[in-house]
Amino acid sequence: MKKINPDIFDVFSLDGETSQNTTKENTVEISPYLAMGFVLRSISVYNKLSSQYSIRYPEKWKDVQDSIKKSHFISYYSYLLSIDLSKASHVSQCVKYGLDPIISVLNCLLSIFEEWEYYEYCQVIKQYLDFFKMLNDKDEIYVK
Repeated sequence: MKKINPDIFDVFSLDGETSQNTTKENTVEISPYLAMGFVLRSISVYNKLSSQYSIRYPEKWKDVQDSIKKSHFISYYSYLLSIDLSKASHVSQCVKYGLDPIISVLNCLLSIFEEWEYYEYCQVIKQYLDFFKMLNDKDEIYVK
């Protein structure tokens, strides 16, 4: 039998490379709208592909699943870092997707990085999450 080619998941990475040492200095340079869209859609696409591989190649997928998941979720994190919350233009581009989907995905990322005990990542994701929750609360106040 052929081994699963982990490169299939390079669809989640523009440069094909990820690093556990992702910082603000080596973030992906992309528009905030595209970065947020990438984060929002990539997690669901990853889950679908993972599900398909676990059905088709259950034993092989078990061997590579954790390493692929980790490298790609770190890539999603790097896209998140390219969004500067201190810039109104970045925020306004992101909220075009809606606050509920953003908050949902950030909660998902937070729980995954907590599971891996990547607490530095969790701290940053929590800042993004708190920011978008605050916007959501303000939006609800103005709607009422």
